[in-house]
Amino acid sequence: DVRTSSSYAFEAASRPALGAVPTRDLADGAQAADRFVLRIGDRLADAADGAPALGLEAPRPNPTAGSARVGFAVPEAATVRLAVYDARGREVAVLAEGRVEAGRHEASLEAAGLAAGVYVVRLEADGRVLTRRAAVVR
Repeated sequence: DVRTSSSYAFEAASRPALGAVPTRDLADGAQAADRFVLRIGDRLADAADGAPALGLEAPRPNPTAGSARVGFAVPEAATVRLAVYDARGREVAVLAEGRVEAGRHEASLEAAGLAAGVYVVRLEADGRVLTRRAAVVR
């Protein structure tokens, strides 16, 4: 009971580093009766069969002053374009472009050459578009 102590030790079952967590293994925060639900990472799995769904993770660290990692997943081999846009909608960087195999991938966002501000990271794959925000600080 975390209400009666200042710390709580627990063990977590290990999973493959690049594996996606099936949505059936995630708690539903809206339906939870507990005081809190701990979630680590972004949901990148399809509930039906455990195969990775199309997903785009938020850049990390965010905000960043140097480089940030951007994770994305595709359910099957596809042509992708992962690009960064400024507040005016101008493309300022292309992080990944071309054909990738099914699964999870990572790209690097080098923020050293970008002005401080908020940017949009945009993933295009399979006719779908996903976006996340990235902040650059100095």
